[in-house]
Amino acid sequence: MHRIRRSLAAKIALLVGLPSSLLAILAMELLRLPPRAGWTAGLLVVGICAAYGLALHTLLHRSLGKLVQAIERAERGDFLPRATVESDDEIGELARRFNAMLARITDLRVNEIEGERDRQLLEDKVRLSEQLDAQRAQTDETNRRLQARVRDLKLLFDLSLSINGTLEIDELLRRIAELVGLSLGARETALLLIDSETGDLVVRETYGFAPETDLRGVRFHVGEGISGRAVQSGEIQLVPDTSKEPRYTGYQGRAATGADSFLAVPLKFKDEVVGVLGLTRPGVDSFRPEEIELVGSAANQCALALTNARLFQATVELSLTDPLTGTANRRHLFARLEIEVTRALRFGNDLSLVMIDVDHFKLYNDRNGHPAGDEVLKGVSAALTRTVRKVDTVARYGGEEFAILLPQIRREEALAVAEKLRRSVEQIDFPHGHAQPGGRVTISVGLAHYPTDAQDLQQLLRRADAALYAAKNGGRNRVAAYSLGMRPKPLPAELDKSKRPAERAS
Repeated sequence: MHRIRRSLAAKIALLVGLPSSLLAILAMELLRLPPRAGWTAGLLVVGICAAYGLALHTLLHRSLGKLVQAIERAERGDFLPRATVESDDEIGELARRFNAMLARITDLRVNEIEGERDRQLLEDKVRLSEQLDAQRAQTDETNRRLQARVRDLKLLFDLSLSINGTLEIDELLRRIAELVGLSLGARETALLLIDSETGDLVVRETYGFAPETDLRGVRFHVGEGISGRAVQSGEIQLVPDTSKEPRYTGYQGRAATGADSFLAVPLKFKDEVVGVLGLTRPGVDSFRPEEIELVGSAANQCALALTNARLFQATVELSLTDPLTGTANRRHLFARLEIEVTRALRFGNDLSLVMIDVDHFKLYNDRNGHPAGDEVLKGVSAALTRTVRKVDTVARYGGEEFAILLPQIRREEALAVAEKLRRSVEQIDFPHGHAQPGGRVTISVGLAHYPTDAQDLQQLLRRADAALYAAKNGGRNRVAAYSLGMRPKPLPAELDKSKRPAERAS
């Protein structure tokens, strides 16, 4: 029964052959054919049905079976094989239509495959484009950082090159303020240094401020204001909005304040804060983190350069300054003498040399001790320095003797200055001064003038010294100008050119 249900040919043979056989049997019954004729007719009918069934199997079952096989292959996804078309009847037409359907399906599948491939290509292209965009953005960011880093390194290099080109502190501070301010786009830059005597923070150099705003000398105590806090903490102090920060005073109110950003960077050398670099930018929160880091690196270089400059200055001062009185030493005096005499010879300028000796200084030392004598020398040098001009040179000549160079001053004016120097010392109330001869510590002063009294350095020095001894021999506590007949004292070996060949020969 299962085979009959699945076979169209069997169904046709059954539906056609069985009724035909029944009709043939019925006809034989009705016609009352003899048995032998009946069996013959029956066999004939059966043969006809068998032939009919075989024909149906050949025409339907085999052709439809091939078509079903093609359909089964298509069902499994194999669309390339086609059904066999063996006739032009309905089965052949069905096979052709099925083949046409397979062709359409194949075309659709091809289009689907091509569409899937195009979609995949598009997705790959989009993904690649996104990757390229991400890589481009990353490259751009890397380039930006590299450019910023190169710019930062250039700033540090230029700063190092500039600040290492000088050991003069004022010039160094000017270069730092200008270069840092320009490179970082700061509207205003200020350099503040620690005053070694008071410990205060003092503005030493500025850049970018209005011409009428002179901040040099403005002071902050440690911990006062933003700069003072930078010294106290040793850390960078950032004020994103100066208008909202009550501790920001705008350099004691002498600089304009507003909605700006302010950065105070301590200048540190070996954990010691030597100053502060202050930067002001317009706008709120205008300092980026990488810029703050850059300023910190620049500040370290500046601190090192300032420390080196101070050490150099201290070394120079030690080599040119008398350690007890703070005045120029003998070496510095002779160097200045040569410079000033050369200038006077070249331009015809006046030049006076004043020689000073503290009266009865050995007696004061013997009675009161050397520490008291040192205090007298300090007091005398301070009085001399206060009395003369900044362009004048006060030097300790040796022991209790001092020398003062007075450039571009006439002889009469130099004599007035010498008398003023004598009085300035006489008015000082030194300890134990009442025990000195005359009841006070006094000085004797000798003066020689170029070109009136001398024509060269050796003559000027000898005749000033001769005038000093004339003042001492005349009773001390007086001023004597050189005049003919005064006996000169032998010249120091370092200035006596007549002795140099002999010294070299020996």
